[in-house]
Amino acid sequence: MEPPTSESYGRRWRTSPPTPSGQPRSFAGCEGWFRKERSEYKRADVNALIVEVMMLLRGELESKGIGVQLSLAKDLPPVLGDAIQLQQVVLNVVLNAAEAMADRSTGRAFLSVETVEHHAGIIEISVRDSGPGVKDIDLERIFEPFVTTKSTGLGMGLSISRSILDAHGGRMWATRNGEHGLTGHIELSHEGRVRDDDR
Repeated sequence: MEPPTSESYGRRWRTSPPTPSGQPRSFAGCEGWFRKERSEYKRADVNALIVEVMMLLRGELESKGIGVQLSLAKDLPPVLGDAIQLQQVVLNVVLNAAEAMADRSTGRAFLSVETVEHHAGIIEISVRDSGPGVKDIDLERIFEPFVTTKSTGLGMGLSISRSILDAHGGRMWATRNGEHGLTGHIELSHEGRVRDDDR
């Protein structure tokens, strides 16, 4: 069997049915889908984890009118980590991006998720949105507990995500997209720890 490619993941996203209309899911309840008590560190396929999360969110994103693009690099090495916790991180970042675009103040809502191997064994996941963004001074504050740019919620998702990544030896940060929007960056290692000189 041939290994999955970016194109095959994209087909899987486009052709998989959304969440049944009889079982609606709101963004507010999504954070609890993957919670568990024990960590299980194994080799994990980053692209597969992303696609599974995006398929879970597909119906909700489409109902909100949010366009999605997946640009997943081929032949990425697996990362060492707890797959469920890593999915929780991706989920939190995608939900944060989706909720940031809720008011449509910047026009069309669009979300892109990209994976790339910047250095040998160092994988970066980027989640880019077309929301209003934040000021430069707030780029670090959004990862603090109880800090949120949204009208509802306690602002815990990104703080928890950063804690999970710290436990995995990874890191997380955000950058502004010019005039509008943010990109959330997640970095993970094939060895389970990002080298100090990559930080």
